[in-house]
Amino acid sequence: MDNTEHHQELVKCVVVGDTAVGKTRLICARACNKQLSLSQLLTTHVPTVWAIDQYRIYKDVLERSWEVVDGVNVSLRLWDTFGDHEKDRRFAYGRSDVVLLCFSLASPNSLRNCKAMWYPEIRKFCPNTPVILVGCKNDLRFMYRDEAYLDFFRERSPFLRAIRKSDLVMPDQARGIARELGVTYYETSVLTYYGVNEVFENAIRAALIARRQQRFWMTNLKKVQRPLLQAPYCPPKPVARPVQVCASTFDDSLRWLLTNLPHTDVIFVVGRFVFLLIGSCWQLLLLRCKGCCAPTLLESSTREARVNLQWCRPLVKPRLVISTRTRNFLSG
Repeated sequence: MDNTEHHQELVKCVVVGDTAVGKTRLICARACNKQLSLSQLLTTHVPTVWAIDQYRIYKDVLERSWEVVDGVNVSLRLWDTFGDHEKDRRFAYGRSDVVLLCFSLASPNSLRNCKAMWYPEIRKFCPNTPVILVGCKNDLRFMYRDEAYLDFFRERSPFLRAIRKSDLVMPDQARGIARELGVTYYETSVLTYYGVNEVFENAIRAALIARRQQRFWMTNLKKVQRPLLQAPYCPPKPVARPVQVCASTFDDSLRWLLTNLPHTDVIFVVGRFVFLLIGSCWQLLLLRCKGCCAPTLLESSTREARVNLQWCRPLVKPRLVISTRTRNFLSG
C-alpha cells in the first residue's frame, strides 16, 4: 500500500485460516491491546470478523496501529477473514503486504489445511506476498490438564469433549510444515499474551523487506532486519504437592530396643556374673564366676558358637540388661 506521509509506511496484514482457530481474537488482542480471561476464551464460538472500518470509527484503535520497527514508523492495518473454505477472499487479498496463515495448536486438521488449501489460495491471489505461519492457542498445550479448564467441560455439557494430548500439535510438527512451505513460524496465546506483539512486529519486518526489494531507493528501509527468532515459551509453574511430615517415633523406637532383647546383636548381663562379649548374633550366654577359676557356661542357644571372653571382676550390683545398639545410639 502507498505511504500516507513521508518516512511513514502503511502495512496491510491479512489474517486467514480455518474457522475457530483464533484469528479474530488474535487481531483483537493486537488492535485493542486486550488480554482475554479463561472464562472469555471458553465461551461458545460464534463466527465473527473484525471489521476493518474500526480504524476509522475508533481513534484509540487507529493510534495503537502505529508502531516503530527498526527505526521505521509503521501503521499496521489488520484484515480479518472468514474461515469458510467456500468464501471468496479475493478482495481481502488485494494489495496485501503480508499474510498471516493461522491454525490452532489443538487442531491437527487445521494445520493440514494450511498446506493443502490455504497456502495454494494465498499463492493464487498474491504470489509474491510474504507469508507467516502462526500457531494460535499456545496455552492449550498446558491448560488441557488444568483443573479449572476441566471443570468447565464437566459443568458445561457431558457431551462436550475436552482436549486430549493426542489433539495437540507439537512445535516440531508445525516447524516441519513451515519448512516445506518456506515460511517463518511463530506461536501465540491471547490468554498469556505470548507472542502477540512479536508475531505482528516480525510481520511488519517481512512486509518492509519485500517492499525494500521493489523500491531499493527508499533510504528509510535500509536498517530493517529480517524476521527474528521467537523466544521460547516458559510453561506455567506446576502446583507444588503438599508435603506431610510424619510424627517423630524416636521415643517408641528407643523403648522398643530396650524391651525386645531377642532382636539385639550383643547383650551385657550385669549381676553376679561377669561381662561377656558375644561375637555371634542371636545368642545369650551367661557366665558364673567361681573365684578366679575359668568360667562355666550356664545358658546358650541351640547353636554352638565360638566366643572370645574378656574377663573382669565379678559385679554384685546392680542387675541390668542393656543392648549394645541402644548403648551405641546413646553414646553416639
